Amino acid sequence: ESNVSDIAAMGGFPKYALISLTLPKNTDTKFIDKLYKGINKKCKKYKINLIGGNLSNGKNTVISVVVIGLVEKKNLCLRSNAKINDLILVTGDLGSSRAGLQLLRNNKKGTSIKYYLNPNSRLNIGRLLSKHANAMEDVSDGLGSEILNICSESKTGAVIYKEKIPLNKNTIKKTKKIKKDPYDYALYGGEDFELVFTINKNKIKTLNKIKNKIKFTIVGKILPKKDGIFLLDKNRKTKLNQGYEH
Repeated sequence: ESNVSDIAAMGGFPKYALISLTLPKNTDTKFIDKLYKGINKKCKKYKINLIGGNLSNGKNTVISVVVIGLVEKKNLCLRSNAKINDLILVTGDLGSSRAGLQLLRNNKKGTSIKYYLNPNSRLNIGRLLSKHANAMEDVSDGLGSEILNICSESKTGAVIYKEKIPLNKNTIKKTKKIKKDPYDYALYGGEDFELVFTINKNKIKTLNKIKNKIKFTIVGKILPKKDGIFLLDKNRKTKLNQGYEH
């Protein structure tokens, strides 16, 4: 899903996959059968052709996936194409995946767990948005990281309005039980695989026509570089930080 999400964030569609496996000698063949059953299920879902890869022996199990995608030139979305005064929007809700991980770590139950264990990329939505968006990125490392990436590549600043960040109600409820801030998960957690994109404010009316197909929320605005990159919590400005770092 993460590979497909990267392609969706550029307005493209996946076409081919390569799987490289390193397996210990005592690997159970049932594990391989189940692994490829899951891989083939995802390939079928996204119409991806599994065209090869590599198999080798080693002390540890290593699974490496490469997905190759295509995109029409007119639909290509780059992080470097945000424009000053663009609105910043996100699809869906944020923070649920990290909340699910924390629930698992704390032996708690909650619907957020499914977002962590069974993520879904926004391929179809990415294809729709690519016709209207200027810059786009998937929220794999947290909204904070993605905004910093877009601003760095586009040489701009940005403001994110904290109260506008969309959170799932169950995520808010469960994170309070484990004494965590759901906004921190949305900004710095990652693995939500929603899309964050910038768009000219005059195109919002066009987006409203496809709102029944896409849930999106305006969370900020692209600013001149000199204004900086910050989070606005009511009237208090704080520096927008990096999220998950690999």
